[in-house]
Amino acid sequence: MKGLLLAALTGVLAFGASPAMSAGKSAQMRRLDARYKDIQSLRRQLLAVNDLEDMRGRHPEDDARKWILSVATEERIATLRREAKVSDAQAANTAIAELELLLDENLSRAQFVNDYWFKTAPAPVWRRNWRAFAVANGLPPDPSEPKVLEIERRLMAQLATGDFELAVRATAPELNAAVRSMVGETRSALARERKSADLKFIPHQVPCISSEPRKDAPREFYPPGAKRRGEEGSVMLRTRVNADGCGLATAVVVSTGSPELDAAGLLTAEYSRFSPGMDNGVPIASEVTYLVKFVIKD
Repeated sequence: MKGLLLAALTGVLAFGASPAMSAGKSAQMRRLDARYKDIQSLRRQLLAVNDLEDMRGRHPEDDARKWILSVATEERIATLRREAKVSDAQAANTAIAELELLLDENLSRAQFVNDYWFKTAPAPVWRRNWRAFAVANGLPPDPSEPKVLEIERRLMAQLATGDFELAVRATAPELNAAVRSMVGETRSALARERKSADLKFIPHQVPCISSEPRKDAPREFYPPGAKRRGEEGSVMLRTRVNADGCGLATAVVVSTGSPELDAAGLLTAEYSRFSPGMDNGVPIASEVTYLVKFVIKD
């Protein structure tokens, strides 16, 4: 009895060929089995992530359950598998053709759903990033730029109908570009308002040395946790520089909204050398304002 039950259960999950199948059909079913496993693998990647929420309030697992191997799709796959094993060659070929089409559709969608969540950052979490940037810099938390909001509406409409391909290929990158432009303009306006006397300068702890690049500098300043969460931004810093080009102290002029990215920017300043100000050809102590960028490539 246990053997019969196990055979029934495995029959639903694997495409393997039946003894009645020809060698050609058996090879087809093995290829479809591999395709099905690829879809399952992509779906599992989405189900394993539970700390991401996009502007729709949805999580990767929500899209995985709705758009990839849904219950109805799994039931249809099981039906087509059974029909592919019948002795009627015409009926079997029809079932295999529909099964291949169904799996191709699910594989393509699974790839684009994964790309949306893991390769279009920061688009899915742009509102979270903007809110953090705004609050950190004393601005209203809700964005009001019409162009950005219009692109977001289009993106959400595409996601609602399952058109992840258009979202990934066009609209999410368009949203990223518009948000970066909005943040850049806002940051420039804030920088013009902020005077050194109002900033908190943090003394450097790393000794200034002349080698460039420094061999003791970290290989990567972008915090991996921030990158995984889709956090990006450019922190505007102001550094007090002596006549030798050594940074003495640095202040955050405009925050990214991410404490990790701001801290990484300050660390970058610690390991940097600067060009001092000049007075009639003579180096003098001065201040320099600049950006340290942390950008996730589209």
